[in-house]
Amino acid sequence: MRSAGGQRNYAWPRIPGVYLQCNSEASLDLHHHHTRSLVAKPQFLRLPARLSTDGVTRTGSNDLFSRQHPHIGELVAAFKISVAVKHQAPGQYREACVEDMAHKAVKIEPVEFMKHFFPLPSEKMPTDDKPLIPRWGASVFEDLKGAEKMSKKEVQRRFTLKGRPEVAAIRTSNLAPGLSLAESQYRPAKGDISSQKVDSAFFPAGREPDDGRPHWAEQLVPVEFKIHTWSKDPFNDAPEGKLDADAESRKEARIQLIDYAERIFRYQHRTALFMLLVMGRRFRFLRWDRSGTIVTESMDYYENPQMLCEMLWRMSKLSKEELGCDPSATRLNADDSLYACMDDVASPVARDLDHSDRVLDEMPEEPYVFRYVRDMFRQSLAPEWPRYQLEIVQGQQTFHFLVGKPLFFATGMAGRGTRGYVAYDPLRKRFVWLKDAWRAHYELVDQEGTILRKLNADGVRNVPTVFCHGDILGQTTQTPTFWEMQNQRPKESVPGVQPLGPPPPPKVDSSSSFHTRVAEPRSLSSGSLSRKRSWHEMNEGNTPSLGGKKHPTWEDCPLRRHMHYRIVVEEVALPLKEFKSGRQLVSLIVDCVVAHMDATEKSKVIHRDVSGGNILVLPHITARENVLMVISRGLLADWELAKPVSDQQGGPRARRLERVVGLNICSATLCHKLTKTDQGTWKFMSVAVLCDMGKVVETSDELESFFYVLLYYSSRYLRSNCADAGAFIEHLFDDYSHYDGEYMCGVRKKQLMKGLDGITTGSGKAIKFQSKPLDKVFKLVLGWFKAHYVVQGRKTWEEARSQPSPPSSASPDALEADEDAGFYGRIAYGDVDGTIPQDKAVPRDQTLPEEEAPRVPTQQEKVDAENVASHNAMIKALDVAKIDVEWKADRVNGDNVPDNYKPKHKVGHADTASETTFKRRKLESSLTIWRGGSSMLLPHIPPPRKGATYF
Repeated sequence: MRSAGGQRNYAWPRIPGVYLQCNSEASLDLHHHHTRSLVAKPQFLRLPARLSTDGVTRTGSNDLFSRQHPHIGELVAAFKISVAVKHQAPGQYREACVEDMAHKAVKIEPVEFMKHFFPLPSEKMPTDDKPLIPRWGASVFEDLKGAEKMSKKEVQRRFTLKGRPEVAAIRTSNLAPGLSLAESQYRPAKGDISSQKVDSAFFPAGREPDDGRPHWAEQLVPVEFKIHTWSKDPFNDAPEGKLDADAESRKEARIQLIDYAERIFRYQHRTALFMLLVMGRRFRFLRWDRSGTIVTESMDYYENPQMLCEMLWRMSKLSKEELGCDPSATRLNADDSLYACMDDVASPVARDLDHSDRVLDEMPEEPYVFRYVRDMFRQSLAPEWPRYQLEIVQGQQTFHFLVGKPLFFATGMAGRGTRGYVAYDPLRKRFVWLKDAWRAHYELVDQEGTILRKLNADGVRNVPTVFCHGDILGQTTQTPTFWEMQNQRPKESVPGVQPLGPPPPPKVDSSSSFHTRVAEPRSLSSGSLSRKRSWHEMNEGNTPSLGGKKHPTWEDCPLRRHMHYRIVVEEVALPLKEFKSGRQLVSLIVDCVVAHMDATEKSKVIHRDVSGGNILVLPHITARENVLMVISRGLLADWELAKPVSDQQGGPRARRLERVVGLNICSATLCHKLTKTDQGTWKFMSVAVLCDMGKVVETSDELESFFYVLLYYSSRYLRSNCADAGAFIEHLFDDYSHYDGEYMCGVRKKQLMKGLDGITTGSGKAIKFQSKPLDKVFKLVLGWFKAHYVVQGRKTWEEARSQPSPPSSASPDALEADEDAGFYGRIAYGDVDGTIPQDKAVPRDQTLPEEEAPRVPTQQEKVDAENVASHNAMIKALDVAKIDVEWKADRVNGDNVPDNYKPKHKVGHADTASETTFKRRKLESSLTIWRGGSSMLLPHIPPPRKGATYF
């Protein structure tokens, strides 16, 4: 069969236990999956690729399943969100949002929902005084009897109409005393370029707006209306189906709700959010937090008016704190003295210092402020954003800070929800940096402030200085608790772990392409059913089981616990993209390599997340040889993923919890995971870690990340002969391979480290920078890393020959050691794309013969490889580059990647919601996305399951 473009397509058979792999030559490798040992490699046979009409390689079947790391899908969801935001692709962003919250909804009966979240005073405290609950009859919604045939606007009108209060159900029956329901779908919020508008919302009585805007900062409970059809219901009540409905129209409805919730959490300081969804004559209540969503079963409010009426009435009796507003965040009004204080300190001050590097005539008077700091604070006082006084309790002390609009915020709803502020400390009268996040809430997970305090105490250079930090009022997410209640099963007790069950890696659809290039998603709802089904048929169990499971099991739990956390550091720094020249960029990075060295040697801590977003520019005043000057130094920030070196290299260590309870977990920096075992930020992760996520992070991996940071920012912001920096960055840094349902390193980065490719453009032309010192340092350091991979590949092969394969019953620690060595053995004798040639595939428990082994490294390669085993050589190389005389004025005006740059390929594998064996979970979130042509910190990635990750 041939496609329209003349390319031959192939139909793929069902082959159980087999997965597809696509390599750089646009061919597919069909591998037989079996248990991996250090030396056992998969058998495979090579098949032709199936090509689309546009020549893009695609796989051809949705019937080839394999085991999937349960959180890798979250990486892609977060990756899609981040890139879609950066490149202004709202459609792709909204598509990624549904993956962000996939499988994070918990269904509950309306009565249970009301009991837990809308309690009466007598249910909250031991008393016999029961308030009189009003009784409502069907007449409350008499005007909505035919709502199943009404349009959305008509249903909304009869709920909220102002002009005819006699037909507005909420108003005439006083169902929510103290609250007012206002329409908000006519115009977007001021300053909101997204144009998103929820239909209606409850506001405090007397404070409801009348301009038809959503007013995200003021809403208490949003209300969304849909027509009476299952195709507009974002959730599925069928007992054999999953709660997240699959049809495209239902996914779109769910995307809307996620987007509304995300915006309210962004504008307000929230612990939770309640939402009312009305679909013709049916309704649902939802409760959102950073772990997921609790959803009631849909109910007919005309047939059962008492339920909706009582839920609304009880809701109106709740305090703002019970409605999900954070009591540690005090909203400031325009007539508050602290509100005026923020305006005063934001006003320009003539004696503020310029932060450019220069010599000073005299020491400025203390306390001095760099102009950029005050400017950033002033920019945060946007009129459409609320202002707050935030509270942090540390020991017996309580600290207060004033904030406006966050300078950055994590995209997506589930996860850490990180927000960063330039805050003002009214007591000390100075600006500070405040980070508000929902950290992973499990034992053995250190707070970032605890790690930084140790670094500060040990004299580690070039790291932030903690002022205060702490968990906020014991605020934790509740959705995981309700998942456990709904899926109670006997659980083994794991020391140090709060109960949240042990999943083995799930099955996954392996119909995936090697690159970011993908086929269009195919929904089960399209053409898979012979006739349309009624709402009741869809939601009474008469729909096919999508995953073959009748009931959720303990290992299906996709939810992670979070604790609200804030940290304040003294330094207010600039993002790395603000560097002024190539020489300064090198200087900033060497400062952070020094910080990394100090941390590993003085504090025995390894960062594990070296990335462009975590290297900051900190102007400061210093004296050198009796000369007073302003100079910028690099600051290595975000130590949330740091672990003791002993944890990394054997000896006493906190066991990796995902190995104990079967969870593969993600970041305390961005996401909702059990413990800090993900290994960093995709763009800047080493090839070794990207190809073996269970690998222990070593100094060589971190130095490789520093190398990538230097290359990324040089290609993006410095002058060179690279005509299309966007394409170069996309192919080298954003690319990934999708093998066996797992996401691994892209081909270009692997080729670079195997010595098969240099730093070249897509056409193969070597990239040269205007400043020659950069070319020198890239050539020198890249040579070290190439040698490192040769040496490690041979070393792993030799170790494999001398040791038998570990038995299947090996201890977790033994299997960890197996995985830690696994990558280098694969890279050493793989093809260009890392696959194992067919003539070198061997049966299990047999080693490769000597003539087919990785080559023996030369003596010079051994010497070069030693240069990345510690920090000294890298520091010396960068110091030498700094003093080179051939530096030019090489910083471009702006960004080599234009604001309107569109990725050449759609980001991410074409996963669809109907692929029920694929658990798409979000890696939280996103971090810093700087507007315009600025840097974007892409998401962190969790380590994969135990098992083969073939390079």
